[in-house]
Amino acid sequence: MIAANMVALGARIPAGLKNNIMTYCDRHGIKLRFFVEQALEEKLREEQETQEDNAEIDKRLKNAHYAGTEELTKYISLRKKRA
Repeated sequence: MIAANMVALGARIPAGLKNNIMTYCDRHGIKLRFFVEQALEEKLREEQETQEDNAEIDKRLKNAHYAGTEELTKYISLRKKRA
């Protein structure tokens, strides 16, 4: 029986991929549903993090300060003195 907050999701995937997933699940003693649920959640988290990272990059680039050769050389020499 499917829990009240669960829905069915169908997708076509290559047969070899399904076999690999089933083999993995069998070897690790996990249900296919659990594996798919975890994989989808992980992918969504990764995509959200990528979008957040890209937004932060865009924000930083709008106010970017680029160091010239002289400023960079000075910075490197100061870092060497501290090390």
